[in-house]
Amino acid sequence: MVKIMIDIISYSVTALLFWYYARTLFGSKYKVPVQLLCTFAVFGILMALNQFSNPFINYSSWFVLDLLLLIFVYQVRLKSAVLHAFLFPLIVLAGEFIDIILYSSVIRTDFNYVNSDMTMYGVVNFLSKLFLLTFVIILIRIFSKDKNIRTRNYLSIAIVPMTNAIIMLVFRYITIEIDVTSTIFYLWMAAVVLLMVSSIFVFVNYHTTLKKSKELSDLKLEQQKNETDFAYLKLLEQKNEDMRIMQHDFNKHLSTIKMMSDEENVHMYVDKLLSDVRHGSDFAKTHNKILDVIIGKYVGICEEKGIAFEIESVTQNFSFMEQSDIAALFNNLLENAVESAEQTEQKKITLSLSSAGEKYAKIVLYNTCAGVKQNAKGEFVSTKADTSAHGIGLKSIAKVIKKYGGNSEFSFDPETKQFKSVVLIPH
Repeated sequence: MVKIMIDIISYSVTALLFWYYARTLFGSKYKVPVQLLCTFAVFGILMALNQFSNPFINYSSWFVLDLLLLIFVYQVRLKSAVLHAFLFPLIVLAGEFIDIILYSSVIRTDFNYVNSDMTMYGVVNFLSKLFLLTFVIILIRIFSKDKNIRTRNYLSIAIVPMTNAIIMLVFRYITIEIDVTSTIFYLWMAAVVLLMVSSIFVFVNYHTTLKKSKELSDLKLEQQKNETDFAYLKLLEQKNEDMRIMQHDFNKHLSTIKMMSDEENVHMYVDKLLSDVRHGSDFAKTHNKILDVIIGKYVGICEEKGIAFEIESVTQNFSFMEQSDIAALFNNLLENAVESAEQTEQKKITLSLSSAGEKYAKIVLYNTCAGVKQNAKGEFVSTKADTSAHGIGLKSIAKVIKKYGGNSEFSFDPETKQFKSVVLIPH
């Protein structure tokens, strides 16, 4: 009965470490309660199989069940799932082996005695989890793609469980050299459990802090980008206003010149200049200044990059939205479209702004696209070389759509090589 209780605690801690390990490296397809339920179910089966005491059956079952758990619950490719299903039981065994060797040396007894005495069995199990936590931290540092984790400072957290394990072993050595009461011994065992729990808590808390720090950093980058874009658009708007005033004055001057001459060729020349001036200022008539500026900006960018920019229809100008939100939404949508289209041979973008029924404003944006990248959930993710800017534009788009209670749909047609973005915003 005592052994079963020790195994339940031991396997529960191992399950939690596996859950956090897989969740950190890969993310999950399901919510946390489902993740934990599946993980504890698998480790419950492993605990039952462990009663056979057959090393081959134990390790094989660990590998197979961990592999199935990773494939069906977590966002991981088969190759990575096989690798980590092999590695995790290996570090569990390594932690137990190191602990047994060290503990046997400290109490000056053999391996069989450690396994036969339930007190020693419990101590060895709990101490081994400190070594397991150390290995988990190291593997997360090795395999994680998060730049906040892939730092030298991250490995410093591995010192905590390792130090706690060594302290407990040294204290156990002292209790052997000096005759202590059973009360002191059981207090030491309680300290082992508390140190194991505190080490896990420190690790989880450190990870949570890293995650919050990254979210804050992304939020600041998004805010800075949107503020910079909006300030730039305001400058463009002022520049366009100055240009309109100049064009108005220029038209007046040309009309005056025309009236001052009776020459037919002068009249024809002036009429052509007037037509060219009007045509040059005739893009994106949405009757929304900030939206006109944004579209005008990307018309110019597309001309420089040799991208054909077509505006199919404009029957909605999104004037019900705040200017900063219009800037964030359209800047990021069109920026992504331009970055995608310039990598293709066709180089084409098509934009349509319309109403969908009486309640929704609709954006339909097509752009040529060489290919897309998706995560395990099928969501489109950034393909930018600069990983520090990954997903900021997409998050900004999603934030604006959520603010207005809208919907979005993104799709890629591999036959036509076209990426389609559809956004519906209620008004």
